[in-house]
Amino acid sequence: MRVGPRPRELTLWHLAAAVTMLAVVAGAGIAWAVSREEPPDESLGALLDRVVEEGAPGVLVVVRDGGATRAEARGLADRRRATPMAADVRFRTGSITKTFVAALVLDLVADGKLRLDDPVARWVPGLVPRGNEITVRQLLRHTSGLADYVDDPRFLRAPARPWRPEELVAMAAAQPAAGAPGERFAYASTNYVVLGL
Repeated sequence: MRVGPRPRELTLWHLAAAVTMLAVVAGAGIAWAVSREEPPDESLGALLDRVVEEGAPGVLVVVRDGGATRAEARGLADRRRATPMAADVRFRTGSITKTFVAALVLDLVADGKLRLDDPVARWVPGLVPRGNEITVRQLLRHTSGLADYVDDPRFLRAPARPWRPEELVAMAAAQPAAGAPGERFAYASTNYVVLGL
């Protein structure tokens, strides 16, 4: 990434795009790791195209493997200005801990201490609506149907406040569900807060 005197600032859309891409890649990786099947024969560029087709304004992925670095971008960095997403933009990252939470959960699965098809209610009874129907796998894949606490006005008024995880989950539970468990992909940070608990 280029470091310049004053980097272009990216909007919340950029963060959402990056997060969506991470979620798609993580979800696909988890599915492949768990199923032990061969991943679909799809290039990184084709995957990025699919993310943009699904509604993300733009995506940027940087892959470092040893000494080699590869960057690919698709879509827009700024919708209002129709600025293309590019590999040299500087942006704020978010949702980094989701990767670590997913790795820890998969380690617990590999150790036989947790199953992907365990219902949430088995581990944290009463925490979320439909906890007997929502599985660990659905939380990892963002297919639980849980709403996202970041859409709650209370959170939006004070995002920097130190929130307890249970408070965030309660905010999400008070909102309409994003769908039935397993019905569709709907990115929600709530999923990983629940996994953390």
